[in-house]
Amino acid sequence: MLSRRILIFLCVLACHSTLSAQIEILPSDVIDSLIKRSKTDSLSMYERANLALRARDMARARDDLDRSYQASLSAGIAYISVSDYDKSLACFQDAFISAQDQDDDRRQAESSFYIGEVHMMLDQLAPSSKFYQTSYEHYQALKDTMWLAIVLNSMGVVQSKEKQFEKARPYYQQSLALFQSGGFLRESSMSISNLGEYYIDSGNPRAAIPYFEEALRIAQETNIRRAETAYLGNLGKAYQAIGNYSKAIEYFDESLQKSLDVSFKQGVVDTYLDLSETYKLKGDHRQALYYYEQYHQENDSITGKETTQRISELQVLYETETQARELEKTSQALATSEQKRKILNLTMGVISLAVLLLLALAFFLAYRNRTRKKMYELELAKQKAQQVQLEESLKKKEQDLVNFGLDIARKNEFSKEIYQQLESVVDANPDSVRKRARELLTFASSHLQINKEIQQFQENVEQVNQDFFNRLLIKHPDLTPSEKQICGLIRLNLTTKDIASIKNTSTKAVEMARYRLRKKLAIDSKEDIHQFLQGF
Repeated sequence: MLSRRILIFLCVLACHSTLSAQIEILPSDVIDSLIKRSKTDSLSMYERANLALRARDMARARDDLDRSYQASLSAGIAYISVSDYDKSLACFQDAFISAQDQDDDRRQAESSFYIGEVHMMLDQLAPSSKFYQTSYEHYQALKDTMWLAIVLNSMGVVQSKEKQFEKARPYYQQSLALFQSGGFLRESSMSISNLGEYYIDSGNPRAAIPYFEEALRIAQETNIRRAETAYLGNLGKAYQAIGNYSKAIEYFDESLQKSLDVSFKQGVVDTYLDLSETYKLKGDHRQALYYYEQYHQENDSITGKETTQRISELQVLYETETQARELEKTSQALATSEQKRKILNLTMGVISLAVLLLLALAFFLAYRNRTRKKMYELELAKQKAQQVQLEESLKKKEQDLVNFGLDIARKNEFSKEIYQQLESVVDANPDSVRKRARELLTFASSHLQINKEIQQFQENVEQVNQDFFNRLLIKHPDLTPSEKQICGLIRLNLTTKDIASIKNTSTKAVEMARYRLRKKLAIDSKEDIHQFLQGF
């Protein structure tokens, strides 16, 4: 279920230019201001990264290792948030070198962890494990409980990606124990959720449910609203895996609503796809197609917004460079007009190239989505045709079964009539006739129940109503076999008299059985029991 955490973005390369003029060393408070602004939530991640890189360059000019580390780490976190892994890795490596130069164990541990995170996102699991181990050893020496738990959790994720689920589980358990011992309730939810994912990966989705429920409870108590939507989705996945599609849909619906409430677009997209898959498994192809179309529509919407955002961010890069040059006018000589022209042309060239790449990507995505939609519609049409064929076959079987039951009822009625007439003959005729009458009476009695035909009829009732019986017993498990059989006969629209003949009992007994069924099934007195069972 790691797929719920993976986002795919277009990587747009921006060219960073440098002026040939000598950079004047700026006061440290300017660097601190840039670092602070790079952590502003209202800015886009690319704006934040650009500000942090400016601060890093200024800190390097001052040989300020402390601020160089802070700026590099801030830029790396901004880039990894938008899946720009190459740039994030370069920034975290710069931070690690600064930490080594300072001989700062805590910063070496922190930067090593983030380098491991980038390698894991790129599925480079061997170097990822190496840097996690380095980070773990530093934090172990520092006795930092919370960070030890975080690193152990990530080490478990690496094992899960390698399909070593049994090796992943101890890491999640150790991580959870450290979070709980340190009182880090909010952070503990991710280890709990990962333990649930372990059971999903191991093919035991029922065991995963309590873990996801606990993670959800913590997210609700600590108000981690986006994590709450993810844990609801995980619960939906678990119930989907065990075949409880109705319960899965309930959780997916709640996840979808909360994602909409917090404007969590990726959560909306993921949940639409989950709902489409669940309805398809359930056999409701109309709903499956509806949510599949919603998924593509929302996904295309996000892609379009991201495209606009990227173009805007490239423009911000140019404007930030321009503002930085204006700031440097007070302390350094301006570059020649030829240098300015080259910088402007280069920047515009990069923007133009980025726009062309984005247009090409948009065309490709539109073509791919149309092709997928057409294939899905063809598959859906095929499944609908098969469904119609199955329904027609089932209707024919039901009609044959009704005819079979009526035939049994007529034979039983015939046998009863003979039996009753022979009883009167026994009392009214001489001994010789009485003897023969008794023989006929015995013969009629032995054939009153047409056992083989009734047995075959009952088996056919079970076969035709198999899905109906399954749904009925899930909701009403206390029904007796006899009550279940009567439900099947009523559903075939057989009359009380026909049912009594088939079961060789009185109509009054059948009427009492119908009355008891109404009470057990909580059917309103005004509602027709046959219509109720038909719609069950």
